[in-house]
Amino acid sequence: MSKGTGKPIVLADSREKCSLPLSDAVEVRVRALRAGDYGDAFRRVRLERKRVDELATCCGQDRRRFLAQCERLQDFPIRALIVEGDLGTITAGGYRSRINPKSVLGTLAKLWVDWGIPPVLCSEAYSAAELVERLIIRVHRQETERAQLATEHPTGEEVAA
Repeated sequence: MSKGTGKPIVLADSREKCSLPLSDAVEVRVRALRAGDYGDAFRRVRLERKRVDELATCCGQDRRRFLAQCERLQDFPIRALIVEGDLGTITAGGYRSRINPKSVLGTLAKLWVDWGIPPVLCSEAYSAAELVERLIIRVHRQETERAQLATEHPTGEEVAA
């Protein structure tokens, strides 16, 4: 199915080890993405996904690689870091890494303040999947409406009678 027709398309990175449980409301296409773990076919949305344990590791020994991954998200107008876990787990250091919780929170603050990549905390994979679907469905609707208006009014202006 092409852009603007049929089901909304969720692009899922082929390197994602444990995919989100997305519903049949969207069509999932698996491929290697240059940025993020999930996105849309219109190149408006890219989302990086981390579980709390992964995030803690990414804020310590893998910080340079993680920041490079997140920096690539800046090419997309709608971007976020989807974190499976809650703030209480992060602030309490409830993860396998020994990294200080303030370092994890500092990295999240950097992403949001410096690069406009907000962290979105989802309690588990099912709520993360629901959020990803809703974002992609919303963008799909906008793009479908935009394409329809362009077809009805090719110049973008009303023709005076």
